[in-house]
Amino acid sequence: MDTETLLASISRQNSWWRKNSVPPALDFPVMRTAGFAALRHLTGDSPRALLLMGPRQVGKTTILLQIVRQLLKSTTAQAICYLRLDDPDLAGQPLGRLVDLYRKSCRSPNRLAYLLLDEVHGSPGWAQQMKSWVDGNEPNRVLATGSLAPHLTDGSRESGPGRWDEVVVPPLGLFEYALLQGLAKEEEARLLPDGWWERPQVPVPQLERDLWPGYLLKGGFPASALENDVTTAHQRLREDIYERALVRDMAVYFGLRSFDTLRHLFRYVAEQSSCIANTKVLSARSGASAATIADMLVRLRETFLVAQTLPFVRGKAALRPRPKLYLCDASLRSAVLLHGPEIFQDASALGYIYETAAHSHLAHLARSRGGELSYWRDERGEVDFLMALPGR
Repeated sequence: MDTETLLASISRQNSWWRKNSVPPALDFPVMRTAGFAALRHLTGDSPRALLLMGPRQVGKTTILLQIVRQLLKSTTAQAICYLRLDDPDLAGQPLGRLVDLYRKSCRSPNRLAYLLLDEVHGSPGWAQQMKSWVDGNEPNRVLATGSLAPHLTDGSRESGPGRWDEVVVPPLGLFEYALLQGLAKEEEARLLPDGWWERPQVPVPQLERDLWPGYLLKGGFPASALENDVTTAHQRLREDIYERALVRDMAVYFGLRSFDTLRHLFRYVAEQSSCIANTKVLSARSGASAATIADMLVRLRETFLVAQTLPFVRGKAALRPRPKLYLCDASLRSAVLLHGPEIFQDASALGYIYETAAHSHLAHLARSRGGELSYWRDERGEVDFLMALPGR
């Protein structure tokens, strides 16, 4: 692509260069807790880059645009460069070339620039380019996002240590859903993960009545969480996440073509979310080989749509651990299985939903504190979650 066309595409993505503000349609009013952490990192003293990872539609792009809004209060618009690298006009372009074009057109080479790189895996060699910026003391502050674990961790395994930090952005927690519903205050985000639960502004009975059912049915992803109608929210979840992430990403990035098997497998994981994976059973139900099922489960985890916990062990790890599988969010399970408010009358189904929601919150808490989440099962029964934190 010629230079003039690339510059036009970059300029189109950075409308604040002309209007000095983020377009209202893109300016989401409530910042996620991960957004506060990312902003502190970007404006702090450390030259290390930050990589935000998580499922599609979880709000990573929104976080970047909210950070643009905050940066505009203290710096010039031309010092902020946002690049959506899976945009058809920019996909496949070397990251270094795009940033060089930006610097030559908007910034002098030796002045601080804030680089916000959305879906960074869309640019070949991105990890090596970021490494060269950090190692060469380039005046860049970098915040990047991505939705596909192998295209992020594979590229960063050799280049990343000591040069950038990685943070997983999960689906909305109950606190963030309360923010969207106007039942919590944004300033309380700085107290997480403990303060809000110890001193909630909303009485517990009201939480149960007004918050909890909506959260379990439609509350995990920002766009669907704002829908008033559960049916509309579920349609959005199925189209944006269930279909696009499964079909598009699996085809484009992983070369997968067995979409009927994949959908069948994903629905089974939704039905049995919190159960121990058994590839032989899944193989028998889907008609695919156990090896194919195992590979698909790995790919689903790499899109952040499916997570797992391993059994707790002392001493040497088990040779063949049996993981428990979870959908990344309870509301996605509700959308895939078309569950409405009637689900709250089904005690058996509620068990799956509650444990899925608990896993989402506890897994995020464990990651944020450098811990690990597991489960325990023996002949006496099962403990759903064991959390090991540093020192305890």
